[in-house]
Amino acid sequence: MSKRTRSEADPLLPPSTSSSPATEARSHSKVTVTPAAAAAATATKVISPDYLPGAPTTVWEEKYARAGPFKHAVFPNFLQETACQSLRAEVLAEERVPKNNDLYTFNQTQDAKNSTKPTISAFRSGLFSAPFRSFLSSVTGLEIDGTVDVAGEVY
Repeated sequence: MSKRTRSEADPLLPPSTSSSPATEARSHSKVTVTPAAAAAATATKVISPDYLPGAPTTVWEEKYARAGPFKHAVFPNFLQETACQSLRAEVLAEERVPKNNDLYTFNQTQDAKNSTKPTISAFRSGLFSAPFRSFLSSVTGLEIDGTVDVAGEVY
């Protein structure tokens, strides 16, 4: 059985630079990663840097303010390309249950917070990360608290 590297275990993580478990253990003992820092790192692997803090927001603020018939934003190329492809494959592989309302019928996955798939989890973490919420708050002028439900739908 071959040992899996980080990049094989999760294509969104950079390849491991350590060559032995002892080296990896030493490197982990030197660095403490807070949950906020881990979420911020995940955001940059999934969400395009155009939509994270440091990116100019003035254009997006103007588009949001002028949007009609109600305020909204459209973010082209929102996801990193590899993350987008992985996310699509994982969402399509998720089990879905039929839902319907007065206008249409669709199939919906469980809430993404319950998913064990790596890219779905990374996507959700990226959306709820402080860097992305900060960007979105700058654009909309609204406080974003991070308690949004995320699921996939097929119509």
